[in-house]
Amino acid sequence: TGVARLGARSGMGASLGSATNSQSPPGPTKGLCIPGGGARKNARASGKAACYDAPGGMVRGVSWPMHHVAVLGSGQMGLVCTAMLASATPSSGSAGAASGDEPPEIGRIAIWGHELEAQHRLAQVRTSPLLEGFSLPDRVAVALTDEQAVQDAGLIVCAIPAQHIREAFTRLKPHIQPGVPVVSTAKGLEQGSLLRPTEVIAQVLAGGPGSRPLAALRGPTIAAELARGLPATMIAARETAQ
Repeated sequence: TGVARLGARSGMGASLGSATNSQSPPGPTKGLCIPGGGARKNARASGKAACYDAPGGMVRGVSWPMHHVAVLGSGQMGLVCTAMLASATPSSGSAGAASGDEPPEIGRIAIWGHELEAQHRLAQVRTSPLLEGFSLPDRVAVALTDEQAVQDAGLIVCAIPAQHIREAFTRLKPHIQPGVPVVSTAKGLEQGSLLRPTEVIAQVLAGGPGSRPLAALRGPTIAAELARGLPATMIAARETAQ
C-alpha cells in the first residue's frame, strides 16, 4: 500500500491556470493536442489546437521515451489527476533518490474522454465547464484517438465512473500493452456484477487480477477542493505490497 498526500505544498495549486515555458514538438497532428509556447493563445483565437506527433517530441524539455501516463476520463477527477501528475517531479534529495529506487520522471501525460467533440473543445480552450477555474496544465496532451491515449503508456489512471469502466476498457483494450499498471479512482461497484472497478478492469483486460498491477486510489476527497490546492489525503492500495 502507499499514501499520497496532496495539497497546497505539493505544488499542484501552482500548476492550475498557470502557463509554463514549454518546447513545441515539431510535426503534423496525429491525435494529440499539446500547447507549446503561444499555442494556447493562438488556439483560443483561431478555434484550433496546436497538435503534434508524439514520437521524438519534447514538452517542457522532457523527451517522449520517458514515463508516459494516460488518464482515462475527462470529468472532474480526471482533470485533477492530470494536474497532480503534471506537478509531480521526483526530487533529487528525496529518500527514493538516495536509495536508488526513485520512480522515473513523468514525460508525456495524455487525457482521454469518450466524447470526441468534448475532447476537441478541451484541446482548444484548455478549460472545462465541469471544473470552474481549472486550466489544463500545459504539459498535458489531449488525446483525440483511442490509440494515442494509451499507446506506449507505462501507467494508466482510470478516472471513469464505475458503471462505464467495462465499456471504456473494452473499447481501449486493443491499444493497451500487456502488464501495464492501472490505478482506479472510481467509487462503488458495477451494477449487476457487483464487481469492484479494479476487478472489472482485470476481467476485461483478461488474465485475472494478477496479470498486471492494479490499485485503487481513494479519498475522502472532493475534486473541486483538490483543484484549488486544498490539503487532502489519499490512499493507494493493492492486493500485494510490491
